[in-house]
Amino acid sequence: MTRIGLLGSGRLGEIIARALCDGKVPDCALVGVLGRGTERSARLAGAWGGTACAGLEELLALAPDYVIEAANAQAVTEHAPAILSAGRSLICLSVGAFYDEGFYDRCACLAREHGSKVYLASGVIGGFDAASALALMGPARGTMTKYKYPRDTGRCPQGLSELPDRFEGSAREGFLLSPDHLNVAVTAALVCGSLDETRMRVEPVGPDERSGFGFAVEGEYGSARLRVEQSGAVYGPALAAWSALALLKRLVSPITF
Repeated sequence: MTRIGLLGSGRLGEIIARALCDGKVPDCALVGVLGRGTERSARLAGAWGGTACAGLEELLALAPDYVIEAANAQAVTEHAPAILSAGRSLICLSVGAFYDEGFYDRCACLAREHGSKVYLASGVIGGFDAASALALMGPARGTMTKYKYPRDTGRCPQGLSELPDRFEGSAREGFLLSPDHLNVAVTAALVCGSLDETRMRVEPVGPDERSGFGFAVEGEYGSARLRVEQSGAVYGPALAAWSALALLKRLVSPITF
């Protein structure tokens, strides 16, 4: 049985804990939860299993094979070095933490030294496997696009009201525009190889269109494009939590892709 620790007891953490409890990923069990407060962690653990932990040392003492981060970039920067130093691998949703090249290099060194790994979940978009292959063949030019409802329509979620209705710049500029909502710009840049050459765009959608994300990459071979549209009935970042579970399933499956 593969042992899973969970870092984050909010909405995404609950999706992951519930899925593990329901057996969505075979032969995996939630052993511990570390959230912002022991009360929230205890509530989630009480509902879906595992031990509510008061600190990272307590979570690592449960010997998880993987720790899934479903919190925020601050939690990654705070806890990733200790997780990797303990020989435990990290499945990370808040990829924006690796915007800091120094932190990226530090985690890479610790992972090599202690035989652990950092796995970056695809989050709310996909296509990174094809993009990675294109990048290996030669220079790859990637563009990530956030499609959103304009701020003056009343359909724009409160959390996205800080975003302009139109924007175009580098992935670095896009991430700094909204670190909480354009995390995926860093993921795309890591795949394509450059925060400054990978592009980030924000575009408005019409009343009969759906919001979401698009990813396009061009290289010597040709190009690949993917657009993920969000149903109005689905909580926006929920796909990110499921992407971490899909990644975990690939890691523990005897036959995978």
